[in-house]
Amino acid sequence: MFQMKNLQKCDKTPCTVVFASNEKGVIPLSMTLWSLLKNAKESTTYDVCILSEDISDASRKRCVKIAAEFSSRHKLRFFDIRSLFKDREKDWESICKGWPLSSWSRIFVPDILPEVNRVLYLDIDMLVCDDCSPLFEVDMQGAVLGVVYEKASAPGTDFNEKLGIPLKYPGYFNTGTLLMDTVQFRKEKLGEKLLDFAFRNKEILAYPDQDAMNAVLYDRVFRLHPRWNWNDITTRRVLNHKSNTTALIRGATLKEVVEASLYPGILHYCGQYKPWYYNYHITRERYEHAIRESRLPGFNTRNRWKFSIWLRRILYKPMYAYIWHRLRKLAIELGCTSEPHVTTWGTASDIAAKDCPQK
Repeated sequence: MFQMKNLQKCDKTPCTVVFASNEKGVIPLSMTLWSLLKNAKESTTYDVCILSEDISDASRKRCVKIAAEFSSRHKLRFFDIRSLFKDREKDWESICKGWPLSSWSRIFVPDILPEVNRVLYLDIDMLVCDDCSPLFEVDMQGAVLGVVYEKASAPGTDFNEKLGIPLKYPGYFNTGTLLMDTVQFRKEKLGEKLLDFAFRNKEILAYPDQDAMNAVLYDRVFRLHPRWNWNDITTRRVLNHKSNTTALIRGATLKEVVEASLYPGILHYCGQYKPWYYNYHITRERYEHAIRESRLPGFNTRNRWKFSIWLRRILYKPMYAYIWHRLRKLAIELGCTSEPHVTTWGTASDIAAKDCPQK
């Protein structure tokens, strides 16, 4: 374990935030870490834990240097997770499907941190835009995970049939942001149940750990405001679904998706187009502003100025400017706030009982 020294004492219980990465992911990890600490309020203390698959000492020192730029009240720890996957009786590659082995490490978090009761797990392809401490004050009403949905349940939807999720439940959630009740995870040995499902159903897994969590825990989750796991692709679709935002996120109101578009708490750059390689999407300004402000080394700016990328940015600029204008106008009409509520409706079971057709 690699740990920062000379920590400032703080009476407030620190907010434990966990990342998982290998050496290849250090560049985006450094930005996510920087943005997390950059947006922390003075009253917020983070205990940051990085689950390392093969992160080098040089890269660890890079992360420590980033954390040292901010208040010494924050804590940074590294945990080598390779020993977790040395069970030769398990064919780990069969349930990774080309994804990094570290992606499975999130299910081990409750056991890696037995002294912690609640954890915020974040993917490394994210940009934190707000203080995350309000998430640690959420009453999860007995749920084991706080999540944001990315797909809505509907007849014929692949994940409903493939993963056995009843249509009465909201949908398929993204595991990039996970607010974890680690006490319940340990008590019910949910990590073992997730692995058991994965190995028994590895043929149907597309997003292995995410599919497993949805299949096993679809009725044990608490719904967070969509701003805590917001994707720029969704921003472009908001204006096309003004009358039916469930096409974007099941049960989210138009006000909530507009708030998430304009005032994201966490931006998630999932998908093919990563902003640290090249980026012409609608939220590119935030990430590139962060690159300039942080002055973090290692970001390849060459691809940003390839002619094809440059041309796309020029052509897309008027459309995106129009989208931002429409969203700001809509925000005024709806009375949106820059500090929206942390949660939406509550647990998946509550939502299922409230508005979803029975089946």
